[in-house]
Amino acid sequence: PGATVHVGDVNDGAGMLLVRGNLHAIGASTQPVVFTSPTDTGPGEWSGIAFDGGAGALRHATVRYTGDECYNCGLYESAAIRAINVLTGAVTIESSQIISASKPSHLQRGIWIENSHAVVSDTLISGLGGEPTGAPLYFSGNVQTATITGNRFQGNPRNRIVFAPQATLVSAMTWGPQAVYEGYELDNADFIVAPSGALTVAPGTLVMAPRNGELYVQGQLQALGTPTQPITFTSLTNTGMDQWSGLSFDGGTGLLRYVTVRYAGYPNRIPEVALSGYYEAWHIGGSGAIAARNVLTGELRLEHVNIIQNGYGWSWRPDVALRLYNSHVVIADSLIADNGSPAARVDMLPETNFTIFAYGPNTQLTLERNTFERNRGLSVLADGRFTLDANLIRD
Repeated sequence: PGATVHVGDVNDGAGMLLVRGNLHAIGASTQPVVFTSPTDTGPGEWSGIAFDGGAGALRHATVRYTGDECYNCGLYESAAIRAINVLTGAVTIESSQIISASKPSHLQRGIWIENSHAVVSDTLISGLGGEPTGAPLYFSGNVQTATITGNRFQGNPRNRIVFAPQATLVSAMTWGPQAVYEGYELDNADFIVAPSGALTVAPGTLVMAPRNGELYVQGQLQALGTPTQPITFTSLTNTGMDQWSGLSFDGGTGLLRYVTVRYAGYPNRIPEVALSGYYEAWHIGGSGAIAARNVLTGELRLEHVNIIQNGYGWSWRPDVALRLYNSHVVIADSLIADNGSPAARVDMLPETNFTIFAYGPNTQLTLERNTFERNRGLSVLADGRFTLDANLIRD
């Protein structure tokens, strides 16, 4: 406790602490361990701490004044702490501070985790300068077991937990609210829950995605909100429909309760499949705030879910709020409202909007006590086994 470690080249700032064994830096609340540059005078003076297969624990530690290019990073990419392929043990950062990291034209990340086990708790990440696409906590590649609790992200270009394009959860992870943060962001593409992955989303969590981003589930998704702390899946701009690609279940299962899914509509990864003799694949389209294909081992269950204001804005293609193919799906006590873009076709078959399009040889759909209102288009139960009980359809 109380030690100060100076890392880097006093002349050019290009220095790092590279860990391939174990690093333990355990300070105290009144005597933190400090990692800083040789001069300890300002940001951009060194390249941070990198764990390349090695493990470690930082508790009551401060990492400051990084900003130069990090280990195994691209040009002009920086991270105060970088973890790569830490699979034996973990990188644990608790009750610590990562502060004042910047350098002109450099993209700053506070902690960058790739294919590693990690714990980040009760930690402040603040003062990341540089490019606006930086992030206090960033995951890329395979996402292993990670625990993220009680952190404060403030004073950064975006105070979010960000997942790189095609980041893939291969183990178990929970997304939950932090002490101070703006939400979870899927960065410019899909976040994938692999067949071996299990994602749990805690009450009160906000998840955002850009227009071509979606949460693509081949494993398990459990999002259990509460009446007073619902979970929200929405677009990054969070202003209207056709702004992201929604939730897709491709053989994976899901349980969603007290969840809102809004502002989706852009086509997703579930392929368009024709309904022979009735609809060509392009008549149905590739959109869907929630889409499912071949969910046959287990089910997709939605309870007390709001599916609202979703729609694809291209006038020459239909859109679908829920597109369900060859899957077992239960929807109960939910609100499906205000879906269907005004720009899409609503007045001619077969090219029209569909609130629900459920079909496929093994489809089993149960709708119980739901409210459908102000949707633009038809609700189509096209092919399969259906159970309908006490649903309200109006407007």
